[in-house]
Amino acid sequence: MYMHGGDVMVMSGQSRLLYHAVPRIVAAPQGHPALEMEGCSSASSRRDCSVVEPLSEQDWAVCSRYTESSRVNVTVRQVLGPGQSFSETPSSHQKTDADQTEGPHDHPADVECGKRRRSSSDTVET
Repeated sequence: MYMHGGDVMVMSGQSRLLYHAVPRIVAAPQGHPALEMEGCSSASSRRDCSVVEPLSEQDWAVCSRYTESSRVNVTVRQVLGPGQSFSETPSSHQKTDADQTEGPHDHPADVECGKRRRSSSDTVET
């Protein structure tokens, strides 16, 4: 099997426990990219869901220079809770409240915004 930078591979079972990487170098965009908040449309929900804080033009310039010249690694993983499993067929319906499972650090207000609180006791499996 040949893979190239940026390719996606879906792994399950024992293969998820192995070390692997297929990097993709993305060129810095020209100009100032717009940072838009997804999923929170009204001002009140934006206050509740946003982790974005106001940033001065000077601070933005420092951050922008850093991201243009630095490597940023992004890893996306789907983790299932105890007793959960992947469905055998793709689901075409959206989850209802009955489908949601709430953990010890999840709160209804956070679920609405797509957030989960983490604590120092949370473990990360690799």
